[in-house]
Amino acid sequence: MDSKEMELCEKERKYLYTVLKAQSIPELKIRLIIAKILCILQIQNYIKIKGSESGN
Repeated sequence: MDSKEMELCEKERKYLYTVLKAQSIPELKIRLIIAKILCILQIQNYIKIKGSESGN
């Protein structure tokens, strides 16, 4: 995952958080949590790939 992907990930999270603050809808809370989890998984996966590349 390059910096652009990480940037998009962060923008999505910030957007959802802003919307969430404006109106407390349970559905948005769930989406925010899912977005956070997906971002964390993407970053962890990226680190694993980079780690395995440098290991070769």
